Amino acid sequence: MVSKQIWGEDRVTLQFADGSLQSVPIGWTDIAPVDRYMSVGKGRSRFRIEDLLRLGELLAKGGLR
Repeated sequence: MVSKQIWGEDRVTLQFADGSLQSVPIGWTDIAPVDRYMSVGKGRSRFRIEDLLRLGELLAKGGLR
């Protein structure tokens, strides 16, 4: 399986025993990387680390006033 951007999203193309191909969103498979937000916080946190770091950068630059 190989994943690539198709129609603006990460998709994986599956080949079936009869040789037919089907493209599906990578999130429908178990090959997608684990979302750290969901695995660590189990959905409890309202903020992701990446978002808080970006907010900190914006505040440091005076980007939010």
